[in-house]
Amino acid sequence: MRSGNPAATASMFDGPEPSLVRVRRSRRRDRPPTLLPQQVRAILDGCAVFDDSAGERRGDVRDRMLFALLVEMGMRLGEVLGMRIGDFVMGRGRAPRRTTR
Repeated sequence: MRSGNPAATASMFDGPEPSLVRVRRSRRRDRPPTLLPQQVRAILDGCAVFDDSAGERRGDVRDRMLFALLVEMGMRLGEVLGMRIGDFVMGRGRAPRRTTR
């Protein structure tokens, strides 16, 4: 907005000069909450538990495995959900490993 009046133009610029740089306020970065071993066990048991009388697991074994991968391997959710059955190499006497593409 231009005005022919020099006094009106001068009043627009009174005070501190506007800055082109924005200063971000520091965000408080707390550590994410950590689950205790008892809490992890409760979640795993909530997914599926071994039934001694039937000799098999009862519940959702898939969810138990997904959560176990998240917790024990330290994988991110997107990494776990992107896995396929061929990504697992199961062997007797060896630790299972994940192959990357």
